[in-house]
Amino acid sequence: MKNIPLRLLLCFAYACFWQVASAENKGPQNLAELQNEIEKILQRTGTPGAAVAIVSRNKVEWMAGIGLADVAMKKPVTNQTVFRIGSVSKKFVALAALKLQEEGKLKLTDTLRQWVPEYAVDNLWEATDPVRLVHLLEHTSGLPDCRFSEYAHNDPTPVTLAQALAFAPQYRVIRWRPGSRNAYTSVGPTLAAAIVEKVSGQRFEDYVRDNLFVPMGMKTANYFLTPEVQSNLITMYWSDGRKVAPYTHFIYRPSGSINASIEDMANFVRFHLERGSLDGRRILSEASMDRLEVPKTLPAVEVGVTTGYGLCNGAFFDRGHEWHGNAGWWDGSRAWFGYCPELGQGLVVMINSSNEGTLNLVARSMGRYLSRDIPEGTLPAAAPMPDFLKRDFEGYYANIAPRNEGYTDFSEYFLHVRKVSMDGKGMSWQPALGGWSQRWVPVSDKLFRRENATKPALAVIKGERGEPLFQSNEGTFQRISSIGFWSVVGGIILSAVLLGSTVLFALVWGPRRALGRLKNAGPLSLQIWPLVGAAGVFAVIIFYVNVQEGCLDILGTPNFWSIGIMMVSYLIPLGALLGAFAIWRHRQATMNRVAYWHAVLVTVSLIFMSGFGLCWGLIGMRLWA
Repeated sequence: MKNIPLRLLLCFAYACFWQVASAENKGPQNLAELQNEIEKILQRTGTPGAAVAIVSRNKVEWMAGIGLADVAMKKPVTNQTVFRIGSVSKKFVALAALKLQEEGKLKLTDTLRQWVPEYAVDNLWEATDPVRLVHLLEHTSGLPDCRFSEYAHNDPTPVTLAQALAFAPQYRVIRWRPGSRNAYTSVGPTLAAAIVEKVSGQRFEDYVRDNLFVPMGMKTANYFLTPEVQSNLITMYWSDGRKVAPYTHFIYRPSGSINASIEDMANFVRFHLERGSLDGRRILSEASMDRLEVPKTLPAVEVGVTTGYGLCNGAFFDRGHEWHGNAGWWDGSRAWFGYCPELGQGLVVMINSSNEGTLNLVARSMGRYLSRDIPEGTLPAAAPMPDFLKRDFEGYYANIAPRNEGYTDFSEYFLHVRKVSMDGKGMSWQPALGGWSQRWVPVSDKLFRRENATKPALAVIKGERGEPLFQSNEGTFQRISSIGFWSVVGGIILSAVLLGSTVLFALVWGPRRALGRLKNAGPLSLQIWPLVGAAGVFAVIIFYVNVQEGCLDILGTPNFWSIGIMMVSYLIPLGALLGAFAIWRHRQATMNRVAYWHAVLVTVSLIFMSGFGLCWGLIGMRLWA
């Protein structure tokens, strides 16, 4: 899965893709209307093409290639056109592990060290809580996600699985007791693939081909850029739908490199609806399919949570019905599939653009079409709202299980802070910095379900020090000080305003001072050093904004942009240090006092920004390391 840090919130937000209408469905009422609506979405968003499918247990109900696979060549999307499915690839690691378990060759509870000791992880809890295969597949191992350098690795040779796992072993550090928290990572499923490879005696990709692709009739699916794949592959485009995105070779191939057609993916979804079979051919047992869809390792499960993120398999509810599925991102390509075993229906959407909004809109349109004749499920009655929750649990909460380690922690932290408020019927989770509110209804004094769901997905648990926590598939949340949070946010906003004023004032006093028309200007250092620090802050932002799309490849190697970000970040503490020295040295200088105190405030802002940057590792960051 490849995406910029500020999009991390979308990782498991399947509801963003669905959002079907309520009782009065105003969506498309037949397939002709549905295709027309999708065509309009592509045109409106500037997305070249899409491949879509609606399936039931017994057959493909509708499949279509819409728009262009290649704009310059005017090549249309067909049912054989191959798309990159990104993180949907992880699902095949889980299926392979389940198949080997059915054959008695391994167990999900086997440890990483038991099978592949050569791929060691730094686990402080190894003696009592080793990393197990199930942790790797449920994203509860404690491993961080890839760093920029791992995403930027782009060897078309291609590398072997062993070579990939030998690239950056120093970052495989377990950050909390395995099984205690969940955080999405592409490294974990790749380690699980190494176990599959060791146990099966086959190259992982060959095992998947022989035991999953072929039995499922996925004729074009392939992890590699073969001549056959290349002949049918989409041309990938950035979100503007015009600029071509290059094909990149992900180092952790099992976690994100499958190329597949809509025909392949339609069969894949039918396999889930037929509970491990396809057209009468048994591939996995129904018990394995059930296990695939249910989380087992988190403390929330012990409390009673029965839905969420299973084995590389997400869950969400629509109108009282439980759906499962996965989303996949890659440069210039987006994919999503969902299926509902209860209703026997599923769908697939793939586009050749980085525009998530297009994927959401197309999936939503298809969902509204599917829901036109579906009655709403019966929701269970809500339990009484416990008094102690309103008394003791209202406030602000931060996710203490971040996906990444390093330079994106700060954005994850602030974007995931939630304001939790209670009333007599439930509680609301509102992103502190803005966004969609989530409504939770009590099931018991420790369990909650979403208001449109039938099963509990959120639990009140105790941390290792006995502290109360909220836990769901979206993270593990600990209460934080609202004053502390808003003090930092307010400090950032106020500092940005003051630093911006320095740059604007420089456009005035700079020329005037040079022409000798600035009276009582005071020592030059009082204006220069705050300006240097402010320039450092804005230069970091400018550098980063200019490499937003495709930044994982750019920032993961030493180049003008990544080295530039590192170098200009040093200007922030430099301006703060020398600015503070200049203020002290010239505190009694004869000069305009407004200008002096402005310099003081800007320097204080730089000290604040320097402290913030040092705390989050943003000063002198070597993004390519």
